[in-house]
Amino acid sequence: MSWAHLHLMINHLPVLGAPLVLLLLGWALVRRSPGVARIALWGTVLLGPVAQFVSVTGERSEDRLEHVVALDEALVERHEETAEIGTRLLLLTAAFAAFALWRTRRAPNRRLLPATVFTGLLVASATLAYAAWTGGMIRHTEIHSGNWPTAAAEEHAERD
Repeated sequence: MSWAHLHLMINHLPVLGAPLVLLLLGWALVRRSPGVARIALWGTVLLGPVAQFVSVTGERSEDRLEHVVALDEALVERHEETAEIGTRLLLLTAAFAAFALWRTRRAPNRRLLPATVFTGLLVASATLAYAAWTGGMIRHTEIHSGNWPTAAAEEHAERD
């Protein structure tokens, strides 16, 4: 198994995990359930290292993509930059979730800290979703719109 294969297998964990934990935390905030909020905060703490590992596998698989013919380097770069931002946001949110768990251990009814984690998860989820979309565009040409020409499309147009 290559790094690229591993990256493709696990990249959905933070992309899907962050919105799921976001929904769980939102439900906990609406229902005023500190126990459910703690579960969501722990989920957030766990997602941070997972996102970092996905990022590492992506960096290591980039070398294999250099040998792919007709690969649009701009798409790879856009995906890499967006994924890096999303990973950093999720790591920062995970660290803040750990802080929130520590601060609310004796006073579980504090809602400001989980609400701040909720905001971080919202932004990280949106960024990771965009990173996933840009990653899909690298090899799934069927999701390209007409105004996003790829190197393969340009090469095909030059042959015609």
